[in-house]
Amino acid sequence: MNKLATLPAVALCMLNTWDTGIDVRLTPARDGIELQKEDARCVIPLDCKVQGQPSSIDYDLATLARGKVSPQYHQVRRVTFTFADGGKQTCGTEGARAVETPK
Repeated sequence: MNKLATLPAVALCMLNTWDTGIDVRLTPARDGIELQKEDARCVIPLDCKVQGQPSSIDYDLATLARGKVSPQYHQVRRVTFTFADGGKQTCGTEGARAVETPK
């Protein structure tokens, strides 16, 4: 049996990083970022657990193939959290993809 055929399909998160009104929060386990706007819900899994409460989040994206294409969250490759005390923590993304989550 082909093992790849048994794996579930992963949908890309099509939320645009330039969109406003996206609700962003850490997952309960602090190992991912949840994104939601209207009916679109996504998770960016992280390769580390976020320590502390971040005051800001910066996303590093993969190089875009075409400059006029709006960057989307499935292109995030690394996330840097900045904390109120000036400290920072950087996490990579697991699988380098954000995934759609069921409602």
